[in-house]
Amino acid sequence: MSILELQDKLIDKIKNTKENYVLEEVYRLLELESETNQVHQLTLEQNRLIDISLKEFEKGNVFSDEEVNKETEEWLNKQ
Repeated sequence: MSILELQDKLIDKIKNTKENYVLEEVYRLLELESETNQVHQLTLEQNRLIDISLKEFEKGNVFSDEEVNKETEEWLNKQ
């Protein structure tokens, strides 16, 4: 099926849809697709925090997946 055929079928389906939640979900999916084509600009604060994190990493201040999972499990069990 070509892109034009698929677009036509989708347009027909959308026009005949009576459920608001279906239309909202289709719209959300199409918005996600258009957002993935945009370049995200980080704020100064985000860049600052990334720099801090990189410095911590370079110093070896990191945790393994196992350590994080263990701490998370311990924390969840205290709840």
